[in-house]
Amino acid sequence: MRYRAVWGAFYSLTEREQDMIADSIGFCPKCRKTFKLAKDKDGDNAYVRIKPMPYTILAEKYQFSDPNTAKKHLKEAYAKMREYIEKTEYFGVMEDEID
Repeated sequence: MRYRAVWGAFYSLTEREQDMIADSIGFCPKCRKTFKLAKDKDGDNAYVRIKPMPYTILAEKYQFSDPNTAKKHLKEAYAKMREYIEKTEYFGVMEDEID
C-alpha cells in the first residue's frame, strides 16, 4: 500500500515537478527504472545507472536563478507529496494491515 501511496502522490504532481524529483533522485519518471540503455566503450549496448543530479545542474536545467531556488522547489514538491499521502487512506496504516 505504501508503494501505491508514494507513486499516487508522485503522479499527482505537475510534470515539471515529477521530472525534477526524478532527476534529483536518479530515475526515469515514465518507467520508474534507475538505469538506461547506453553504449559502452566497445559500442555494445549496456545498462547504465541514472545518476542523481546536484542542485547546481537542476538549477541550470530548469532555469532557476541559483541552486537554492532548485532546492526550494524540490522541498515544495515533496511537501505536496506528503500532503497527498496524508489525505489518502494510506496514511496511518499499520505494518500488519498492509496487503
